Amino acid sequence: MKNGGNGFVIGMILIMVAISSRLLPHWHNFTAVGATGLFGAYYFRKQIWSIVIPLMAMWISDLLLNNWIYSAYMDGFVWFNEAMLYVYLGFVAIVLIGQVIISKMTSSRILIASIAASIVFFLFSNFASFWLIRFIRRQGMGS
Repeated sequence: MKNGGNGFVIGMILIMVAISSRLLPHWHNFTAVGATGLFGAYYFRKQIWSIVIPLMAMWISDLLLNNWIYSAYMDGFVWFNEAMLYVYLGFVAIVLIGQVIISKMTSSRILIASIAASIVFFLFSNFASFWLIRFIRRQGMGS
């Protein structure tokens, strides 16, 4: 199933749900952003929207989180930082997994895509955390 003319409305709803899922209380690392990438990979006729929507949701919610909730831990206003790059690449990988695996909407394909997306995102985001921390410490910039 691909969308008709209501793709923009669905996209905006998905962005708002994904942002809300990050701002409202939730289990650690359990939000709707990855699901928007998997769903968008199947749903949107123009595949670029399946990438843009989760990235916009992440960036907008990161702006709010970094500059409002966690502002005490930041040096000034944060538009973007190097760790976010790997997290965002993880979401692009989730969309690509969805585009490859969910060509037909079946429960087994959704399960496989969900598990693969979780593993790939874990690898991307943890690579950034561990690699960047070691790099910063090696450069003498960390404690």
